[in-house]
Amino acid sequence: MSEWGRRLRAFVGFGFILPIFCAYGIAQAADSLPVKAPIQNHIDETFAAFADLDFRFSTWQGTRGSNIFAPERGKGTQYYAPLSLGLTYERGGAFKIETKATTGYASAHHDTVGQEASINTLVDTQLATTVTFLSPEVFQPFIGVALNLPTGKTYLPGNTRFTRMDPDLVEVGTYGMGLNVNPTIGLTFAPSSNTAVSLGLGYAWMGSFTREAVDLTTGIFDAVDLVKPGDTFTANGTIATAMQNLTLAGSFVFMAQTDVFQNGAPVGRTGDRFVANGVAVYVINDHWNFEGNLSWSYVGRNKVADPVLGPLVDELKNSNSNVFILSAQPNYMLTERLKVGVNYSVLYRDANSYDILQAQFVPAKLKQSAGIALAYIATDKLKFDFRLAHFWVVQQDGPLLPVAFEQFGSPLQFVSEQMFEPPNLHYTGWSGGLAAHGQF
Repeated sequence: MSEWGRRLRAFVGFGFILPIFCAYGIAQAADSLPVKAPIQNHIDETFAAFADLDFRFSTWQGTRGSNIFAPERGKGTQYYAPLSLGLTYERGGAFKIETKATTGYASAHHDTVGQEASINTLVDTQLATTVTFLSPEVFQPFIGVALNLPTGKTYLPGNTRFTRMDPDLVEVGTYGMGLNVNPTIGLTFAPSSNTAVSLGLGYAWMGSFTREAVDLTTGIFDAVDLVKPGDTFTANGTIATAMQNLTLAGSFVFMAQTDVFQNGAPVGRTGDRFVANGVAVYVINDHWNFEGNLSWSYVGRNKVADPVLGPLVDELKNSNSNVFILSAQPNYMLTERLKVGVNYSVLYRDANSYDILQAQFVPAKLKQSAGIALAYIATDKLKFDFRLAHFWVVQQDGPLLPVAFEQFGSPLQFVSEQMFEPPNLHYTGWSGGLAAHGQF
């Protein structure tokens, strides 16, 4: 499975629930998921269950650490172990209930001089249930609900905050949020025998969480802020089709949020987000196939509090970016059970992005990665995946750039001191993992 395959999750299936608490909408090639073999009993009911356990690591070193304005060279390591459990129940062709739980454990170490910190924590837990009403007709409606349970840490005082590392360098950029409730409704239909389409709408009520803040009397990050994320509306869709040796799938997501509150006062609003994903799998012959993945995401300009006039206004810098990810992976079947692939991927972030909720900049960069992937089918109910990749990153100028606020058509300029802006930064690192996929 390619690096992109790790970043992408389910095009069509699971009732097309898209939890809002996942930062980006993402997709995965179909052959990376276990096939759930149904068990038939005498009252025309079917059950299927699966478990996915993954161990992942990322390690990096480069010009700076998490605090890119400090001159010391940076390095860090993160270990992440996500676990997913799922159960499907179908009764008599009338309805189907799909339930999935996902959680994980993270251990991160930031080893830059003066920024040393470690954290060991659960990440947030997601629960999702979908009910699909089955019929012999083309259209099948569904309803569902997804929950984000705050089992991860959000308050990281002192140097611990540096364990929130650049999400383009590690698997997990943050470890938790609040309690979020996301009901969804949608429709799945098949315009032809080899094509499936799913459309859905959702609205997430986002709960508050605590975050560290600087104590203005001491300058130490041990104060507490209460952050209330903006509620989020989502519209999404997927399409998958098979044409002889070629399988294509695509998805889109649109997200719009309400204001973010900090200690009861509005402080900003995350810009509208657009995400589009595409994957293609082409079977060349009995031994060779090819996987290609392409993703684009865009975040509109954030709204921020105008320090002079007060209301929320558009921030012109450091708030939005386009992100493109492209990967390619040819695969070869060494045996009927063992597949080996080599992959190359590139990530391009064209501008700095800013996360209002975590007060975290994600600088513009070009990231390239090359590696290998192995997949072994031990039995018809157990599969293993192994992946290892080396990456190179060229990061653009740091986030301290001129910032402009626009109110009533008249720009008010607030320009930072350019002498504090760090130069282009460079990073290298390794990422990899071992996963087991089981079905029952």
